[in-house]
Amino acid sequence: MKKFYVWGTGPAQSALIREAEVSQEAIDAALAHDFVFDSPDDWAVEVEASEDEIDEATRFDSAVAGYTEAKEGMLIGVVLTYTAHKKPIWRTYDADQESPENVLINRGVSNPPAYRVLGPYFVSSYNEAVIKEAVRNDPYESVDLDDPRTWF
Repeated sequence: MKKFYVWGTGPAQSALIREAEVSQEAIDAALAHDFVFDSPDDWAVEVEASEDEIDEATRFDSAVAGYTEAKEGMLIGVVLTYTAHKKPIWRTYDADQESPENVLINRGVSNPPAYRVLGPYFVSSYNEAVIKEAVRNDPYESVDLDDPRTWF
């Protein structure tokens, strides 16, 4: 059995998900995967299950927007970039399962925005404060995620 964070909108089909507990860690994981809580029907829960059980419970459920395996600690990377409208943004990716390019936006346009990759960092959660602290404590970088002037 493993712990998973599952998130979505509306009633889930699976009792495994419907009966699961809401947790701050599940909410943080959903936010880290760009899920936006903008409806009263949005939810994020913590589920104990095997990989087969979580796959069966989520694969064909239109209410499930995503899920990720919960880890005691996780290896993440941080991508610094800009939107097409020159708004600075930073995003995280799971360094064990994704590449930095997976979280970039506007890659299909000519002249896509520049980006910079930081990390990887071993963190305890997807909590924004935890990620900012990891970047702040990086001895090889002098980046402040709250100050885009330090990014490039």
